[in-house]
Amino acid sequence: MHDGSLASLDEVVRHYDRGGTSVPGQDPRIRPLNLSGGEIGDLVTFLYSLTGDNINELVREARGG
Repeated sequence: MHDGSLASLDEVVRHYDRGGTSVPGQDPRIRPLNLSGGEIGDLVTFLYSLTGDNINELVREARGG
């Protein structure tokens, strides 16, 4: 998770599957997804497939540099 509170992509997907955490400023469109265990696994696998080996370049681009 972007704030470092969750250690793995699986934990992040499960966090948002539960609807995130009710905190000020959280987008009201974030709500429980009620995914099955298989759907969570499939989503995590798909997200890992998007991972590249150019992380440093992506970080620079994201920071405007």
